[in-house]
Amino acid sequence: MSLCAVGGECRKFWEPRSVAHYDLIPPKFLDFRADDGTVLHGILFLPPNAANASPGSVPLIMNPYGGPQAQAVLNEWYGAFFLFQELMAKRGFATLVVDNRGMGAEDRSSPLRCVDTLAMWNSKTSSPPWTRL
Repeated sequence: MSLCAVGGECRKFWEPRSVAHYDLIPPKFLDFRADDGTVLHGILFLPPNAANASPGSVPLIMNPYGGPQAQAVLNEWYGAFFLFQELMAKRGFATLVVDNRGMGAEDRSSPLRCVDTLAMWNSKTSSPPWTRL
């Protein structure tokens, strides 16, 4: 990125750097089926020694994300969120992240789509039903 004077010179003030030298561990994408048949998406970060480890010897950290709208399981760079998982993997821990039902890019028919439901009520009525009790 550069900062340029109007009609004048430009000065570079930021340049992206490669993360190649960090030896990042590629995650594994998983799908789970809940008891009711709902497919939940997950991403698993394994430590480098996991393939040679004896069964049950790699500790697992569950790192759920429970916020509305945003999906945590994405096939793209997710900045500091992924760096935490990488740090744990480098220290010998596996980390599993599973998206909750009704995340932003998921099925719009989910009953847990609170944000969309509130927006729908806001656009069709003057207030949500619980305020009219």
